[in-house]
Amino acid sequence: MTSGIQGPGKPGAPASVPLTGGATPVSTGATFAVPSAEPASSTPIEQLRAGAITLDQYIDQKVGEATAHFANALSPADLQSLRDELADHLRQDPDLAALVKGVEIGRNEQ
Repeated sequence: MTSGIQGPGKPGAPASVPLTGGATPVSTGATFAVPSAEPASSTPIEQLRAGAITLDQYIDQKVGEATAHFANALSPADLQSLRDELADHLRQDPDLAALVKGVEIGRNEQ
């Protein structure tokens, strides 16, 4: 008994399918659009690197994120004290200072 499937170049190989005919393309009327190159959202550090926000805005965002869960646990005065202390700590961070300096140098060279 022989099988209908043979190896390449063997007798009984299937005939090729013609490329003409078949379905006709249909236009939907829609135009092709390339999405914007800007990311849908960016992190505060990316915004700081890009110069979109200032160091103070970056610190405010990060302090807000870090202390949000204390809003109902601390008195307003204690919460503000914690925020102030954290903000001071971030302003003294040498890595953050180096990043900001690099961003400022980049802006001045443009």
